[in-house]
Amino acid sequence: MSLLFMTIILHGFRIHTDMESTRVGHIYLGNRKNSYENTLNQQIPLFIQNSRYYIDYQDVLVEVDLEYFDFDLTSTINRLSSGNNNQAYFMISETNKSMLEDDLLTSYGISVFNSIDIDKLLGHIQNNLSILKHYHEIDLANYIKDTHLNQTLNYINHELITSSIRNDLAILDPITIESSSYFSLLDELSIYDFDNETLSYIASAILNLAIESHFSGFIFNQFDNLPNWSFPGINVRILSATGFDLSFYNPYSLEYAIEFELKANNEVEVRLLGLPYINSYEFNMVNLAVSYNTTYIEDDSLIDEIYKVLESETEIIYQKTLVNGVDDTIIRYERITSSPNALEESTILFFQRVKGVTEVISENVVPKGSE
Repeated sequence: MSLLFMTIILHGFRIHTDMESTRVGHIYLGNRKNSYENTLNQQIPLFIQNSRYYIDYQDVLVEVDLEYFDFDLTSTINRLSSGNNNQAYFMISETNKSMLEDDLLTSYGISVFNSIDIDKLLGHIQNNLSILKHYHEIDLANYIKDTHLNQTLNYINHELITSSIRNDLAILDPITIESSSYFSLLDELSIYDFDNETLSYIASAILNLAIESHFSGFIFNQFDNLPNWSFPGINVRILSATGFDLSFYNPYSLEYAIEFELKANNEVEVRLLGLPYINSYEFNMVNLAVSYNTTYIEDDSLIDEIYKVLESETEIIYQKTLVNGVDDTIIRYERITSSPNALEESTILFFQRVKGVTEVISENVVPKGSE
């Protein structure tokens, strides 16, 4: 008899204890079922008010307005399991969904917005709200549609000069730009047996792409005398033995790739691939000219009237230009970054010196009376 009585008591105690441990997330409900609705109606708005959810993409942080999500009391109550930690259920109306979409469009621009899997993103937010998680940062890169994962962000066409460069590019795999790290061309291409000319060609093409991107901190050497496949500013001289390299920094926690595709007509298309950009980029060149030097060469035979440049009371000066001078030029390369809200920011990327040409003039100074 006493054993049966003890069993009944213990069984009843366990049921009572289980009911007292009923929760929704951190909200304690206990065993008073008639108070569940009031408790949830009081505690859920406090949870929403005190919680912070952020969406992060390319260093742009957007706070999610959690007021867009409506607490579904009926579904939460109907699905309660006594003695367990239960989920809360939240819904979002079409009107509020449109408002959240407007927030994303304003912050991230049309290109990024069109690539977002909105339903997948909303499902993730609702799942975290259901366990009453107070703070959450969402990496938007995880909610980009599969069809937008490797967009062509920028491309250029380069002329190929030598067959050896073409043959090297034919075996070149896409070049990876790791997330949040410095890129080194010599390190990345160390598995290939390319000569300095091919490496310089590849580096110059990459620089041509990278100046219209988010990459920064460019370190490289340039040619004094440009190779025939290059042009001022966008040229990189690679010397493996001496460590002449191309390096730059990728500040985003996203990986990018650069690929070379051989085309007809002796051309190659170079593409930067990755997730869509928030901002748009373009570069600008500012010439800071420095005057050229002049060298005079004495020439006693120069007495033709067409070369007379000066005649005074005491002398006549004849001059003939042998080599035209070209200014020694410093070029400043700038990047113009435009955000979705139409703000523009100018950043100096690097400077380049284009060596000038010394003017050479033959000159004959003839004193009056000695002609």
